[in-house]
Amino acid sequence: MASHYWFIQYKIIYFEGFISKKDTVKCEKYFKTTSGWRRLNKMLKDTLKNI
Repeated sequence: MASHYWFIQYKIIYFEGFISKKDTVKCEKYFKTTSGWRRLNKMLKDTLKNI
């Protein structure tokens, strides 16, 4: 069966910008850890409920 999910639209619910690539990589690695996921879920708790 072919996938037809290319048309699904996404909504940006969180954005963080960095000047330093080194800081960006650190943040990305942190958010991929369990404690990073927990922090992100706490920060976006109300937003995630409404989606």
